[in-house]
Amino acid sequence: MCLVFLKKAELALIDGASVLELGGKSSRPGYQDISPKEEWNRLKGPLTALKEQFPQVTVAVDTDEPFVMERVLDAGVDIINDIDGFDTDEKLNIISAYKPAVVAMNNGRAGYPYSEELFDNLDQAFSKKKLELMECGLDPRQIAIDPGVGFFDPKRGSDSLLRAKSSELLSRTGLPVMIAISNKRFF
Repeated sequence: MCLVFLKKAELALIDGASVLELGGKSSRPGYQDISPKEEWNRLKGPLTALKEQFPQVTVAVDTDEPFVMERVLDAGVDIINDIDGFDTDEKLNIISAYKPAVVAMNNGRAGYPYSEELFDNLDQAFSKKKLELMECGLDPRQIAIDPGVGFFDPKRGSDSLLRAKSSELLSRTGLPVMIAISNKRFF
């Protein structure tokens, strides 16, 4: 498996990729969660192989688990991408200690601002998150935001379409906006 993975990584780099992102679990709607230990066990081998084979590559890991964040940062990961937007003190403490680059998502799930007035709330939520991450010692150049496309009922896709169309509004935060649309069924 590692050889196939490394070949895919090599091809992505040849094709011009400058960042490779790994994830140890799915977060699609209706996903079955796994333990942080299992997630780390899934990431450890490929991450180690990737760092050994391509030491110059920038590596991101998609995780919402503090346990995993700490371990991948200890393993040399450059970017943490959290679908929950670094929503706990434990995660923020890890960011304060390691100061990696981050991608903070607002996925609209429980506890996040979401309403029919999406465009009135999303930029405010990200402006607040920007300040919170800067208080952790991050430079704004280390912070990207993701409006959370694809985290809703695929039958109603309009929620995700509104979020995809929010990039102009979100650019007012002064942060790069990342919209991950790969493998999204609502399209």
